[in-house]
Amino acid sequence: MTRLAWHHVFATLLFAGSAYMMEDATTACLMWQGDGCESITDETLCVHSRDGMAHDFFGSVRLGKACGWHKRGICERVDEWMRKREDPGDYKVATCKDGETINTTIAAVQPPASTETHSTPGARAHMPWGAVKLQPMDGGSNRACRGVTQGQTGFVSRQYNLWTAQTLDDCKALCTGPCTGIEFQASKKYCETWFGDILFSTKSDGFECYVKENIDQASKLAMIRPQDDSCLREEIRGCGALQDRYSCLSSKDGSDTTDIYGLKVKGEPCIWCGGTACRTGSANKCEPFDFLMRGMGKEHGFDSFTAVGSFETPTCEAGKSTVFDEAAQMVFGNVDCLKKQAEGCGAIKDRSTCLSSVDGRQFPGLKVENQPCVWCGGAPCNTDNDNLCEPYGFALNDKSGAFHTYFSAACEAGQPVEESISTAMARQGSVKVVNCGLPNPTWLGVSKNCGFCKVQVADQAAESYLSCNAYCQAQGGLQCAKAFKGFMSSCDVGPEITCDAAFEKNSYPVCECSPATVKDNGPNVMMATHLPRPAEEKLACLDVVAEGCGSLKDQLKCLSSKDGSVADYRGLKIAGEPCVWCGGGSCSDNDENVLCAAYDFLANGQGLAFTSRQAITVMDVAHCKEPRTSFGNVDCLNRVSEGCGSLQDKDTCLASVDGSPYKQLAGLKVEGQPCVWCGGGPCSEHGNLCEPHEFVVHGVGHAFNTGTSIYTTAACEAGKPVQHEMPSSMANYGANVAVDCGIPNPIWYKVGKVCGFCKVQVAKMALPVYKNCTGYCKAQGLTCSKAFKGYLHSCDVESPLGCDEAFGTETAPLCQCSPALIKAIYTAFGWPNSSVLH
Repeated sequence: MTRLAWHHVFATLLFAGSAYMMEDATTACLMWQGDGCESITDETLCVHSRDGMAHDFFGSVRLGKACGWHKRGICERVDEWMRKREDPGDYKVATCKDGETINTTIAAVQPPASTETHSTPGARAHMPWGAVKLQPMDGGSNRACRGVTQGQTGFVSRQYNLWTAQTLDDCKALCTGPCTGIEFQASKKYCETWFGDILFSTKSDGFECYVKENIDQASKLAMIRPQDDSCLREEIRGCGALQDRYSCLSSKDGSDTTDIYGLKVKGEPCIWCGGTACRTGSANKCEPFDFLMRGMGKEHGFDSFTAVGSFETPTCEAGKSTVFDEAAQMVFGNVDCLKKQAEGCGAIKDRSTCLSSVDGRQFPGLKVENQPCVWCGGAPCNTDNDNLCEPYGFALNDKSGAFHTYFSAACEAGQPVEESISTAMARQGSVKVVNCGLPNPTWLGVSKNCGFCKVQVADQAAESYLSCNAYCQAQGGLQCAKAFKGFMSSCDVGPEITCDAAFEKNSYPVCECSPATVKDNGPNVMMATHLPRPAEEKLACLDVVAEGCGSLKDQLKCLSSKDGSVADYRGLKIAGEPCVWCGGGSCSDNDENVLCAAYDFLANGQGLAFTSRQAITVMDVAHCKEPRTSFGNVDCLNRVSEGCGSLQDKDTCLASVDGSPYKQLAGLKVEGQPCVWCGGGPCSEHGNLCEPHEFVVHGVGHAFNTGTSIYTTAACEAGKPVQHEMPSSMANYGANVAVDCGIPNPIWYKVGKVCGFCKVQVAKMALPVYKNCTGYCKAQGLTCSKAFKGYLHSCDVESPLGCDEAFGTETAPLCQCSPALIKAIYTAFGWPNSSVLH
């Protein structure tokens, strides 16, 4: 092939390769082929197509490159035949003529994504998976898809393949198997089939975004969604207008707003958020179900569902509205002595009549009839009317528990009596959803919810269960963790008691139960086995991160740290736990933005704090590695306060030691380590050309994943910096070399470095063999003269050592042997006479 021909090929490739970045005239009319050029079997389709596959199996970019038809009857990308150095004349290359557009091409050739041509030659050859069920993202219309952040278009990270599709349905049909969603632009017949997560969308005229239906989320919501809402009244102002509990929990949204960018509103049952704001960005205490349950994190939704642990959902029972946590709440005892007020408690204006009556109304949708009337201390019971007396449920609505001025009607010995509301609540209790791991169980006999797995037990329940052991056991077989005496209608605790201590009368007990045991489940046992927690002594060097491991986004910082935030979470230890790096991905589905997490949370939290976690094979846990002094004298080297990693040239690197302000990095000793030069290339994927000795030698697979083997390290000899390759096989294993030690020069064994007349550094691997310098010199047929402690790779002397003194942990001893006694040899055999010498 001529040089001119290759220049033509290169120019064609260059333009084709940039087609997806800008609509070049040579490729703008070509159809996108999301399965790649090689999947096309028809010549006509091939020479009208460009590659729409994001990248190949090796990660090489291929998107936008024109297809070419080879005379052998195959379709390939232009860079493929350039790589093979084949003759361009054997290819017919896809290109555009002046004035041609995508519509011109479609008029002549059916697109590969057409629903009419899936079985025709040259069309998409196969669909190995079933079609994915899609739903509009934030309404779908005029929305462009975005990935795991609102700014991730998916282009740079290659999250999608590109197709040409004539209609939205054609584009949807291409979303199969692992496809997570599609983006379609009708004007350009442009279709993206995504394989990365689509968590956001943004406003973009002319685009449509659809995502795979979240079946897991849908099944979870179906469990708490009201099964029967026929008794709920329509609130024409919308759920958000309702300010009290009973109005909210007897209603569904009847406003004119059908949906908010795909989040259903009209017809949705209203959710009560415990008297506080349901979400960020709004003060509404009541919201429609679908909007509240699926709106978190959406651009047109809200950032946080703040009432996630305190919301209540309505349902209907026997044609009347009830609440999940009120199934056993309205236990008023005997009310037979009370007079029924046909007009309802709200019509009563005096205390005496109020506290001798029950409500006689059959209020549509509400469980009101036969509830005892409550006197609200002479002030209005609620903010939406002036009623001084209300039925029990109405009066308690939207109140947090300070009922010392509220009194309820009751009967005792056949006569009306007054009872404070706080006393009634403490006595009767209710059925409540208590936050105690996944799933959150429903607990019985709760007077007050006091936090994670912790409640005040109602008086009636205390009479039944007798102790916190028995009470926790009744809540799904849980174990008691702690028990306290308490105060009426309060989460304040008095003296701690044992879990099996019998409840005393009027002790208002507070029981804290242990969450369901999940440490012994398969996934948690597997993590503890394959990634065990380091011993405490291996954590001493780690930096304490006050914001917690979850705040760290960098591998080295994560593997240099332990958590210093909260003591525990849902019974899982947090503070003091070593951080775990999750390979650069989300550690669990508890929070997809957390890349680093506390060990106990991650190792034992599946089924308690989250439902799934990252693969164990990509995780690593922070720990201290024992520094191994395998380098020489560094006294002459310059101390670099910015650290070895800041150095960019070999000579400076190999004349320096690390003087960083931090002692360790990913548990590896840094401070005081000689710098290592990595042959001019990066020492690891972190990109530094120079790194501390311990980090380079012992950090692979922990502090970094890839590295070089061309290492040179700094050391000192005779007070000056010297360079040597590492690991030095001679220093470690030794060599048999000639040593100047008289005539003739003998061959000495296991020499690490020759240091002068009859003097050597003994190789590391020989130390256990010879034990001391006496033994070493004897092996060379000599006797020991002097012995010294030294420095690896150096003849410098650190301190004297006795000839018979064991090498022990000394790694670089110097042995000086006495030369052979030649005079003694000649004396034994006779001194030669002058004739012999001449």
